[in-house]
Amino acid sequence: MKKKEYIEFCQNNKEMPIFFQPWWLNAASGTEGWDFISYKRNDTTVAVLPFQKYKKKGFQFIVNPVLTNRMGIYISYPQGQSYYKRLSYEQEVTNGILANLPSFDFFMQSFHYEFKNWLPLFWNGYRQTTRYSYIVNTKNRTNEELIASFSSEAKKKIRKAEKSVK
Repeated sequence: MKKKEYIEFCQNNKEMPIFFQPWWLNAASGTEGWDFISYKRNDTTVAVLPFQKYKKKGFQFIVNPVLTNRMGIYISYPQGQSYYKRLSYEQEVTNGILANLPSFDFFMQSFHYEFKNWLPLFWNGYRQTTRYSYIVNTKNRTNEELIASFSSEAKKKIRKAEKSVK
């Protein structure tokens, strides 16, 4: 079974985000509703691109599954890579993934914020739209400290939301 490779890759990469997890993909797309492409080096999977593929009105679509706002290519990096080697590695892996994409008419992926090297996609003719996600560091901070660091406008919106949400 092909998905066994994906499940093993996820088990070997403990830091893999939730939207890449096989159980999430099964819940969002059904067990048969998603697929993936892998890239191997020395017979070891080093990167994956999970996706939902469907056909509508004769057109093939490759997209993120429903309720899955961040995905894209997940790369497992070798230990101790220099910055230069990392960029070369990302280019090799991304090109390998793109070369193995099934045929499609429409491709849209919202990549995870940890994927930073979009240049190989550009070189392969893909277009991108930048959307921002802001991550709030909550380590060693109380809720009061976090809220105190927000703008007055954000605090006002939080107070308003607290009145309508329990």
